[in-house]
Amino acid sequence: MVRKYLLVSLCVLLLWTMLPAPGVSAVESDNGVILDGNGVVSGKVTLQGVARHPAFRKWQLDLLPQGDAHSANFLALGEEPKNEVGVLTTIDTTLFPDGDHLLRLRVVHSNLNYEEYFTPITIANQGASPALSRPSTVDPSPAAPVSAPAPVAAAAADPNGLQLGNAALQGTVTVRGVATHPAFRKWQVDLLIDRDPAQAHFVALGEKALPTAGVLTDLNTRLYPDGEHLLRLRVVHSNLNYEEYYTPITVRNGNARAQVEAIVDQPALPAITGMDLSNAPADGVRRIEINVTEQTLTAYQGDVVVMHTSVSTGRPATPTVLGRYTIRTKIPSQRMRGPGYDLPNVPSVMYFYAAYAIHGAYWHNNFGQTMSHGCVNMRLDEAAALYEWASIGTEVYVYR
Repeated sequence: MVRKYLLVSLCVLLLWTMLPAPGVSAVESDNGVILDGNGVVSGKVTLQGVARHPAFRKWQLDLLPQGDAHSANFLALGEEPKNEVGVLTTIDTTLFPDGDHLLRLRVVHSNLNYEEYFTPITIANQGASPALSRPSTVDPSPAAPVSAPAPVAAAAADPNGLQLGNAALQGTVTVRGVATHPAFRKWQVDLLIDRDPAQAHFVALGEKALPTAGVLTDLNTRLYPDGEHLLRLRVVHSNLNYEEYYTPITVRNGNARAQVEAIVDQPALPAITGMDLSNAPADGVRRIEINVTEQTLTAYQGDVVVMHTSVSTGRPATPTVLGRYTIRTKIPSQRMRGPGYDLPNVPSVMYFYAAYAIHGAYWHNNFGQTMSHGCVNMRLDEAAALYEWASIGTEVYVYR
């Protein structure tokens, strides 16, 4: 009897040791980017991975040159989870320096907390793999989450936020607030229809910090349907991280939703101007030249200049690609999103290389200065004129 009891106890103990340990989350442990082989890549590379969480909101993928988070380069963002291994994005590694870097996958939760997963990657487009040491300040394990404060409304000591005299709004109202940070880059205000981030509509943007309460913008509430909405203030840092601050509002203009949705969805463009074809040969070859040093765009038809204007190309951290290309895609209007910006109805979009495009910009008037994440920003009327004039295959030459 004793032997039988011992045998049963031994079997129970053996089975117990084979059970998974409690508290281990299989949902999060496999998040990360998956690279073939030893992680050495060149040319165009398709990046695959897993990005999921029970409270998933979005994922973001960045490249950290030599592991430096302050020099992070945005690669892609998705608002659908990757529950199984799937394609995250395709990148052209020739746009980045050779060497040992890190891919950072950030999985954001619905409460705006997030984890980060790091994957070592070596770019070797010159036939050699430079021996650069990875920083010891980050854990390169793709399965090791790094808990970090989320880009959320900060503690009470943080002065940032919007100020409204009344949360029930009618007509045109002045939006005041504070937008500042030690590494301030810019602020952006959006209106979230029905408090839904997927229905964000751009309101205003500024590149000067407001350390004390000041006017951010005037908001015409008649352009939006009556109901419960959110104003979102996004304060972006120089490394493109950001915090978000939300202010609930109620619009009460007696507007019927169907009457205003068409207004919200359609960008208002000025009359098309800025193109002089009077002296241009009708059969002249058309081409566009962009000088990133002088921040100018010149359009030629034959040897005749038909447009010459100031533009805004990529900032030093996100430069516009140089070289000879052709317009490959034309889109009348589209939403553009990335780290620190979410811009609906960007007009007159002409892609000439990868994600680089010439397009209209309604959120600033600083043409002649570098402003963008790599695209070529134009005044709305001039962008519309160029869009009508150029065609698929028109040459685009970008130079210093």
